[in-house]
Amino acid sequence: MKTAGGLLSSRRKQLELSVEDVENKLRIRKQYLLAIERDDFTIFSSPNYIRGFIKNYSEFLDLDSVKVLAVFRRQYADGQVGEIMPEGMHSPLDNPLLKITPQRAVVVSVLLILLIFFAYLFNQARGLLGAPILELVEPAQDQVINVGQLTFKGKVNPEAELFLNGKEKKVSQGGDFMIEVGVIEGVNEFVLEAVNKNGKVSRIERNIRYQP
Repeated sequence: MKTAGGLLSSRRKQLELSVEDVENKLRIRKQYLLAIERDDFTIFSSPNYIRGFIKNYSEFLDLDSVKVLAVFRRQYADGQVGEIMPEGMHSPLDNPLLKITPQRAVVVSVLLILLIFFAYLFNQARGLLGAPILELVEPAQDQVINVGQLTFKGKVNPEAELFLNGKEKKVSQGGDFMIEVGVIEGVNEFVLEAVNKNGKVSRIERNIRYQP
């Protein structure tokens, strides 16, 4: 007597497909495919799972799924498939819990937006409560130059005010700055300060020697 598993196994071998090939295409674990081919349905939690797998497997192999399912129903009615495993002990690769639905996509999107929003608030609060960010790319400390002009280049928190030796300097909307200053022969001392709205200060000092 032909069985559902036997029909599927014969057709797969006829098409020269491995169980792994079917597993990759249908996203059904190898152990379940082999169990179906052996007509061992005891590892499944519900006849509905078995019918779904047999239908997908049959159609993948270009078999008439209606006929294969009819064979399975006869086996099931005759008690040939054995006892079905209790619900909860079944974990196919295509478990519905792992599928992305529109509702889950919306939930994930909302959570990502909230995460970004709170990260922004955290950064804003840190900027207000702590000293402002002040980075100086050039000049280096104790640098020796042989021209009478010096460039201060760096980045500062856009909300902060920037001062060089007590004089306020302009910065771009993004916080970048480039300041040209004159120097005198010998050691020139510079103090660069960034002050935020709460009066917190970041300070960088530079001693530059000018040797014409």
